[in-house]
Amino acid sequence: MESFGKFLAQKGVLSKEQLYEATEYLVVVGGRFGTNLIDLGMLGIEEVDGLLAEFRGLSLPPAAWIRQPDPEALKRVPSRVVGRHTLLPLAIENRTLHLAMADPDDPSAVDEVRFATGLGVKTYLLSESHLAFLRERHLGIPRERRFVHLVPEWAKPRGGAKPRGSGKGNASARAVEEIADEREVFELGGEAELTDAATYEPIPFDAPPSELGGEAERIGAGTSEPTRLDSPPSGWVGEADPPPVFSSDPGPLLPEEIALRESELGSAPDRDAIADCALRLARTHATAVALFAVHRGVIRGCGALGVGFPRTDGLLIPMSSDSVLSQAVREGQRFRGAFPSGGVDEQLFSALGREGISDAVVLPVRIRDRVLSLLYADNGSHPLGESSVAALVALSDAVSRAYARLILLRKREHC
Repeated sequence: MESFGKFLAQKGVLSKEQLYEATEYLVVVGGRFGTNLIDLGMLGIEEVDGLLAEFRGLSLPPAAWIRQPDPEALKRVPSRVVGRHTLLPLAIENRTLHLAMADPDDPSAVDEVRFATGLGVKTYLLSESHLAFLRERHLGIPRERRFVHLVPEWAKPRGGAKPRGSGKGNASARAVEEIADEREVFELGGEAELTDAATYEPIPFDAPPSELGGEAERIGAGTSEPTRLDSPPSGWVGEADPPPVFSSDPGPLLPEEIALRESELGSAPDRDAIADCALRLARTHATAVALFAVHRGVIRGCGALGVGFPRTDGLLIPMSSDSVLSQAVREGQRFRGAFPSGGVDEQLFSALGREGISDAVVLPVRIRDRVLSLLYADNGSHPLGESSVAALVALSDAVSRAYARLILLRKREHC
């Protein structure tokens, strides 16, 4: 088969309509195809493991090793090696280290493990979603926020756990509920505290707000546990929010770099390249810029640049919320001006350090009548120039063309 998507279609696992949706989601959100199938609820983690192994002709590790790796194996591989590669040590037998990897065919990673441990290496395949969960559980390596609600069936709490993978119901509500399912959030207030579903040990809460939905919620960096903004857990430290993790600020592009970035945008090979080019070009016309992906009723932060702009990775805003961002998606029209006081917008932009902004612009990035992304820009306390807004509008059109081109390429590949 040419691709994993076509392999799934031939096996009758997914319909053409599901493949089209997954392919578009891949372009808008980024990541691996299998991860997006899990994220969309089309397949479970173990299903993707088995299908990937069949597609690539590789072996899965024994279930017992997945659930409980050998502590000696976990300690044997240096942390610098584990940090560089998506892998998990499982067991040691007869001077052979058994290793789960997202890319078992990567010779450089295997050679590095072999050299660092002095052991022979036997590799097995696991999906990156499964490995992200296991690496956090057994090695303490925090998952990226997009992985936080992706949990294998064997690790879900028994009794009362909601089934996943049906792909039904309100998507924006599910995006928030799935996080709560995995991290067992009890009613807050009084002595109630945030608790990890896997270990039932209290988790320290030490991060700024970064998720809003329904009633605003707060997700801790690293562990991504939701907590209601108006009722912090008993372990809250201090009255003021701790300092956020800021995005990078490479500054405006030089004149000779602009044409090169525009060319790179037009031929971008993936979502990350589109986002990088779009943000760098937008940063040339404003002091703070951000890009949001839109899919299945959820607006997701997927990158930001600028002075004093926190990272937006993992930010989730349900389309059902009363927000300028969701309004721009629903109406397909740009917004310019100061954001309304109160409600979701005030909490969102206060969390992002954009208080007191009197002139900001939100531009929909559309393919036909559908908004796939939002481009945000402001100049801090200064107004945006008309020429800058015109350049940002032209950029949003260029990003739209880049998405359309990439969606067509991915559909040819996977469908």
